[in-house]
Amino acid sequence: MKKLLSLVLALIMILGLTACGEKTPDPTQPAGTNASGQTNAPVETQAPAKTYVKELKVGVAAPDQMDPQKLMNNASDTVYKMIYNQLVVWNFAERKLEPELATRWEISEDGKEYTFYLRDDVTFSNGQKLEADDVVFTFKERAKAVEAEGGSYQLSDLTKILEDVVAVDATTVKLILKQPNADIIYRLYLQPYSIFNREACEADAEKGHWIGTNGWKLEEFIPSEKSSFTKYADSWVWKVNGATATEKVTFITYKEEGTKVAALENEEICASSGITTISASVLPEDKFVTETFSTETLNYFFFNMKRGIAKDDVNLRKAIAFAINLNDINAAIYDGNAERAVTMWGKNQFGYFDGFDEIVEYNTAKAKEYLAKSTYPTGNFTLKLWVHTKWEASGVLMQKMLQDTLGCKVDVEVVDTSRLNGTVKKVMADEDGPEDYYDACVYNISLNPTGNRFAFTVNLKSTTNRAYFFDQQIKDWYDTVLAMPKDEDRLEVYKQIQIRMNDLLPYFPWFYESDSHTQNVRVSGIQWSPDTKHDYSLIQMTNEY
Repeated sequence: MKKLLSLVLALIMILGLTACGEKTPDPTQPAGTNASGQTNAPVETQAPAKTYVKELKVGVAAPDQMDPQKLMNNASDTVYKMIYNQLVVWNFAERKLEPELATRWEISEDGKEYTFYLRDDVTFSNGQKLEADDVVFTFKERAKAVEAEGGSYQLSDLTKILEDVVAVDATTVKLILKQPNADIIYRLYLQPYSIFNREACEADAEKGHWIGTNGWKLEEFIPSEKSSFTKYADSWVWKVNGATATEKVTFITYKEEGTKVAALENEEICASSGITTISASVLPEDKFVTETFSTETLNYFFFNMKRGIAKDDVNLRKAIAFAINLNDINAAIYDGNAERAVTMWGKNQFGYFDGFDEIVEYNTAKAKEYLAKSTYPTGNFTLKLWVHTKWEASGVLMQKMLQDTLGCKVDVEVVDTSRLNGTVKKVMADEDGPEDYYDACVYNISLNPTGNRFAFTVNLKSTTNRAYFFDQQIKDWYDTVLAMPKDEDRLEVYKQIQIRMNDLLPYFPWFYESDSHTQNVRVSGIQWSPDTKHDYSLIQMTNEY
């Protein structure tokens, strides 16, 4: 009897425990609610960790050599960014300089000495610590040697400006100028001013300069075809930005856009620049995305101020400018994506100004008003217009616009870069013939944040000045502005330069060109730049969509 009672009590206890642990659902309550009618909290499930593709390929043109001091262009600079850093970096969004390899800098009162204090946590990809002596070697000894062989024009500018480069101590370096030059600090963000490792360069004259401070090491280089990089795990940039999951990045040159698009679709590459919106439309929208953005490449119309029909007639120049409908050209040539420009200055450049009293834009009434004040009030003139091959269609549009509004005759000739550059050199040497004559031309210029960049277009010694324009007032401003230590003072002078250029109108700014970039939707980390020198050093791509 006692055993039976014990079994019954045990059974009651087991049933009671079961009832407490697993209650029978109440059929009177909605599913997913408790006895009080409140919704039960969902069970939290942890999302699976993302996995990443370790090797990525990008459709970006490989340079024909890998020395920033010898070559500077958009294609090469994009690739250089994988290896190199500079003392400073330009923040395009805020139009200001920020430290990169330097933590800060000081400028002497006379504007002739720039002292840079270097980061103490930077090593080159060969493991050697960055020191002030590497900066001395880069800007002084190697720069002079490369210039003697024929280096970048930016490098030549630097060697002409510098009196000396001195290592104050291991992490402090001083740039001493021959005379004040406030723009030099803005130039130092450019790739020709990348910092090299002295020991590596002296040990290997052919490839030592491939040793840089950024997060990647050059593994394979086939000029104009391919450049491959492997991650340098101990780079300081990973400590600052967080390390990318990518282990290898390869840039491949595709000469045909169709081949590039096919490579994207077949996932042979994960991203590419320079694909038109039309080409991108053939790619599946759920797998690829195309971004179009305004660049720092400025298309412009300029007058021949040495030989042309309008060289001494600003009213005729303005009549022609006001007669051109840039909105129609934008729609026809750029599908409306290009950004209208009102000054020859870069919109992200230090000193940019756009508050003119009169902005030159399409206005037939003003065109005729200025024509009436010109030396050809009835439009009885012929304009010889050269158009670069890239904008041949715009030449046809302009021809009709000018003839319809002004009643003049416009002869259009399509020329390539070599033809134009050859003509410019001949005109500058007074060796040009009838075949080199033009009244106006359409071309472009790649701008950068340095305030001096536009100075090339008004310097009679520079082939960039294809208008052969000279103005003493503007020259005087440029000569004095470099000695001004305060940014606000230089900004005012740059403003006056742009106002005067707008009034004289030797150059008629058109658009900041649009560019496009297409990538797999799984890609992240690419840093876009208005100067189209995009930064792929943080690129990564997940395995799953």
